[in-house]
Amino acid sequence: HEIRKLQHDYINILTSMETYIAADDLPALKTYYHEHIQPTRSLFAKNFSRLDDLQKIEDNAIRSIFTTKLLLAQEKGLDVQLEINETIQLPAAIDPILLIRIIGILLDNAIEELETLSAGKLAVVLFKVHADTLLIIQNTARATIEPLHQLRKPGFSTKGSERGLGLSTVDELIAQIPELLLETTSTHQQFAQKLTILGG
Repeated sequence: HEIRKLQHDYINILTSMETYIAADDLPALKTYYHEHIQPTRSLFAKNFSRLDDLQKIEDNAIRSIFTTKLLLAQEKGLDVQLEINETIQLPAAIDPILLIRIIGILLDNAIEELETLSAGKLAVVLFKVHADTLLIIQNTARATIEPLHQLRKPGFSTKGSERGLGLSTVDELIAQIPELLLETTSTHQQFAQKLTILGG
């Protein structure tokens, strides 16, 4: 779907240049190119690179949760950085549904924080260290973010009543999977979740 959108946009961009070409107005075409066309090159490269990186995740269900959440962040106008430098194959022993729930909550929390700020960056890095897989989700955070022990309490929320089940739910899910370790840090307006998947 994302590729089709980019192809459609590209056709529109080419069509917009035809008026200048038909009028043989090279100076105006050059101006139009430098002001409107050239800046889109990085956008196209960024989106295709992002899609390419997601293909390195071999598990379809896990790849799907990343795709859904990152495209959601992009549609919200957030600055998203994704880095996956090698093929990622997760251990077969881990229930993919539990892992999807954990990743979904961590990404949702990061996206919601950035929406609150209306600024900042979401960085997602997935890589291997020997037999282990590491996932780092880092986002810009408020300067006065609550202490970590408070954020992890069931029912606590910065988003209003009837919320706040996210991080406590993540803790409960991780407790069910011995192969998962989660380290949370909050420093200098950066909130980071480092999920280590042992083995595989």
